[in-house]
Amino acid sequence: MIIRPEIGEDVTMEFASVAREMNKKNIDIISFGLGEPDFSTPKHIIDASKKALDKDPYRRYSNPLGLYELRKEISIREKRVNKNEINPENIIVTPGVKQALFLSLLSTLEPEDEIINFSPSYVCYIPDIYLAEPNAVIKNIKLKNDFTIDIDELKNNITDKTKVILINSPHNPTGKMISKIERDEIAKIAIEKNIYIISDEIYDLMCFSGKEHFGFGSINELKDLIITVNGFSKAYSMTGWRIGYAIAPAHLINTMRKIQLHTNTNTCGFIQMGAIEALRGNHSHLTKFNSELIEKVKIMTKYLSKDVMTSPTEGGFFSFLNISKTGLSSNAFSAQFIKECRVATSPGIAFGKEWDTHIRVSLIENVERFRKGIVKLASFISKYEKINKRI
Repeated sequence: MIIRPEIGEDVTMEFASVAREMNKKNIDIISFGLGEPDFSTPKHIIDASKKALDKDPYRRYSNPLGLYELRKEISIREKRVNKNEINPENIIVTPGVKQALFLSLLSTLEPEDEIINFSPSYVCYIPDIYLAEPNAVIKNIKLKNDFTIDIDELKNNITDKTKVILINSPHNPTGKMISKIERDEIAKIAIEKNIYIISDEIYDLMCFSGKEHFGFGSINELKDLIITVNGFSKAYSMTGWRIGYAIAPAHLINTMRKIQLHTNTNTCGFIQMGAIEALRGNHSHLTKFNSELIEKVKIMTKYLSKDVMTSPTEGGFFSFLNISKTGLSSNAFSAQFIKECRVATSPGIAFGKEWDTHIRVSLIENVERFRKGIVKLASFISKYEKINKRI
């Protein structure tokens, strides 16, 4: 097997080493680096899984595609969210969204195929692409300064070898949501050039800015080209449960089913029963969570300048901040910030080599700790901007 150097490459060593030392000393750190919700998995989901665990069928092997009952519930959800009629046979349930993404890449990419990736991007995208196809050609298209998509740049990078466009909205790490115009332009390109779109929509229930979520699955002309990956980790705080899914054309689902059958056989049955309850049950926890996210965005807007907060978070639970005026690299910034202020952030370089002038902030800490951390961040940025001006 070919393991490219990009797989597992640690681009945040300086920051990580400081964080590890502080953890060893049990120093309390306000964490702006967390990628999972701060609320517990809702009780009705836990209870449904416990109940299923007592029943023999859900402890045994099951359909590699996933329980039909869950796939039916996912199809109902898809109709509600994306206004799209989906046959449960076009859905595969996987142990986590990463696995859904990986199966999607495995089933589409061949040697020398080109794939479009928008930068900055989730840290696992590039490693997953190279694990799926070591000889794939990745074309990274840098987002604009306001994190919108440069459609002209996208068109300029499309060739006869372009096989896949990988996109994520609401976006990690920027918190930007794709507009209807952007979505329709990308869909038009994909249809004209016969290019697959893999759309990662894991944050689609965290759209709290008043903007509508525009999924690609609602475009009927894309039905043979669109793969939607999603899951339960973020909206239901089920990160450790490892359960996601992919919706795809029949020929790709058949390939994914074969791969799943010969790798992990099936996704855990009693966890799938918990996922069914997640879709059927009460969603009041999301109302509370989203309202807290709104409050945290307001806190950031209050204390951070527009030069730093170039584009306020619209969905998901991350914000990507411009620290270029401090004169520090993202690694140096995060390392020094945690040393001086005991607040952890994620260096922007982890999300793309072009983004060493940014840091990612997670909106997960409770409101008061978040406010305290943002006040420290604003003061720290101001301090180093002044130092940089004097140099």
